[in-house]
Amino acid sequence: MKQLLVLLVGMVLWSTAAHAFDESRARAVLDTLTSRAFEGRRSGTPAQAEAEYFLALRLSQNQVYPGNGDSYFQDVPLLVTQEKSASLSLDHSYLGKVDFQLGADFTVITHSGSGSVSAPVVIVGYGYNRPDKNRNDYDSLDVSHKIVLIIRDTPDSPYDFSSDISRRKTMTWAKEHGAAAILFYQGENPVNGAAIPADIYDPHLPMMFVGDRMLRLLLDGTGYSAETYKDKLKSAALPLETGKRVTLSVQVRKLSSGYARNVLGFIYGSDPTLRHEVVVIGAHADHIGTNSRGVMYPGADDNGSGTAITSELARTFTEHPTKRSLLILHFTGEEDGLLGSDYWVRNPTIPLANLVGMVNLDMEGMGKGDVAMNGGETFGSNLWQEYTATLDSAKLSHIKIHREDGHGASDYASFMHAGVPTLAFWSRGPHPFYHHYDDEARMISDSALTAVGNRAEDFVRFLGNHPGRLASDGDSLRIMARLAQTVDFNGYRLDPTITVPTLSCPTALWLSASGLNFPEAVRRISELRYYCDQHDIAAASLKDALQGDRALRKSLFVGMDAYDLSVRSVAEASTLIRQGLSVVTLAPASPSEAERLAGSPIDKARQSGVYALVPFDFTTHDRVAKWKKQAIVLSTLKDFAAAPAAMREGLLSGDALVVLDVGATPTKEQLDAIRPGRERNIHLSFAAFPAEFREVRAWHAMKAMYDAGLNRDEILLLTGGNLRRFFEL
Repeated sequence: MKQLLVLLVGMVLWSTAAHAFDESRARAVLDTLTSRAFEGRRSGTPAQAEAEYFLALRLSQNQVYPGNGDSYFQDVPLLVTQEKSASLSLDHSYLGKVDFQLGADFTVITHSGSGSVSAPVVIVGYGYNRPDKNRNDYDSLDVSHKIVLIIRDTPDSPYDFSSDISRRKTMTWAKEHGAAAILFYQGENPVNGAAIPADIYDPHLPMMFVGDRMLRLLLDGTGYSAETYKDKLKSAALPLETGKRVTLSVQVRKLSSGYARNVLGFIYGSDPTLRHEVVVIGAHADHIGTNSRGVMYPGADDNGSGTAITSELARTFTEHPTKRSLLILHFTGEEDGLLGSDYWVRNPTIPLANLVGMVNLDMEGMGKGDVAMNGGETFGSNLWQEYTATLDSAKLSHIKIHREDGHGASDYASFMHAGVPTLAFWSRGPHPFYHHYDDEARMISDSALTAVGNRAEDFVRFLGNHPGRLASDGDSLRIMARLAQTVDFNGYRLDPTITVPTLSCPTALWLSASGLNFPEAVRRISELRYYCDQHDIAAASLKDALQGDRALRKSLFVGMDAYDLSVRSVAEASTLIRQGLSVVTLAPASPSEAERLAGSPIDKARQSGVYALVPFDFTTHDRVAKWKKQAIVLSTLKDFAAAPAAMREGLLSGDALVVLDVGATPTKEQLDAIRPGRERNIHLSFAAFPAEFREVRAWHAMKAMYDAGLNRDEILLLTGGNLRRFFEL
């Protein structure tokens, strides 16, 4: 506490407050949080408790009211462990015995179990046991009482493995196969701080992250290098006896405290009516502490930077409040799995129905002053467009906007899942010291702190002062409906005036051959590109248009009917493809002679990576076999569900993307028809509805999906995730 008193005396000497974000004040908070006094801020430790006191005192000094009744704290129950010792060695190699260095070659996973093991090592690829997805990385390999090494990655597959990569699942599968210890490999350097969830904590199962040095030595003499083994895994399981023996020891102590604290402050709004609505500003204050050798991980970028900005914003808004009230939240337990934010959402100190939205600040310390903003569409297209319209071109040139995929990797995800609109900020540029002992305050960029702080203040003031009621009951279906990605493949024909209608999703622009000679077609595309550049519209290939949509930009992609392309020469077709032609739509019924002919313009398009829109009829399977991963099958959910089962199953197990328009609230029978493809390449589109009705139609469709037994992750895959994976976005 003496250290805290000294720090507070220093803060009193800060100059008289201004009404704008002050980077120097944020920097002072950052320097304090990353000091030795707080030992890396590991949740549940005495040092993190001191950091929590510091943040609460900072709120009090800035005249921010307590955010939990008369307290600045909210207790969060969690598992708390402390790493006491760790060692790792390879008993025999071509180099003899090799001792590995803690922090450089390996790290202990947070909430690892304790134990000493000396056993053979087997590499079990990605560690998946999903025969239903044609993937079993264990095969018939016996790993009982052995040490398994798991490579954390996903294969090239029409199936989605985004949930299977989790430590929860891969650890569980390894335990089921009798593993004595687990080594996880994720990249060149071992990650520090990855946590095992409390509900699957095993006090007797040692677990570590290892880096390149370990993987390469284990593969010596197997016929594989690290690169060739990882390449092979992309297409097939490859369980491997290494013939090597490893000795490891981990000692971890479970602490009895079993809790940490969120730190909360409340700033009342100035408007007697709107003050009942609340904007949350949040950042996690925890990091990963020190290892058993006493090496501290300061966590300046992650997330002293976001915590310092949040603390400074509290001062700024206290001195110059908005019409709406603000809740300041310094979360605990983010590094353990978003535990602090999840606990607050489940035990809110104010009703969720009063929340306008949540602004999250995480990893704000690197770069040269450019800002990334993620999730603006969750506030609704009208409100978000109104905000972005306030940004002039000079500001926009320093901002990167992203569409949220519905999962989230920081505390905003807890709010988003509960149906609260969220906007996540982070500083653009490399973050090279992520979970590294070099993540120190001296590495933090003043320009990054200033840019993020100013932009976050700007957005909160926009929300806080916006006229009219904005808060509503939390509704996760409403947020998911806003996240749904739609592509309008019907689009429109390019007219001579090069006018573009109002765009609400990536839209096809069809170039007709009728009455249009080749030079004029090229000129039209050039004029279109110029028009789109002037109106901030992304206009290029289908994949580029989808990438533009991911950045919440209006976007177009150019296509032609296969017949229109077939009457061109191969040279003309090549020019059109270079100009941006990326989609051809195939005629229903029998393929034309030009479509079948090798060396034709259609064949040139296929060889150049152009996508084919394939009608759903008796010719579909043959065409998909020819176009493979460039085939996009178009139909309606109703027609697809009504087709013979054999016809559906062939597509659900193939490489093509199947895009199904949802023309009405789907029935259980229709959803059952696509259920086998829910984690493959099925995408449900709402392009049939006008933009103003799209969200409510998507809401009703998602409600029907829930009622039919589909879970949140499966719905997110069907309405965007499978589409993004198909195009590798």
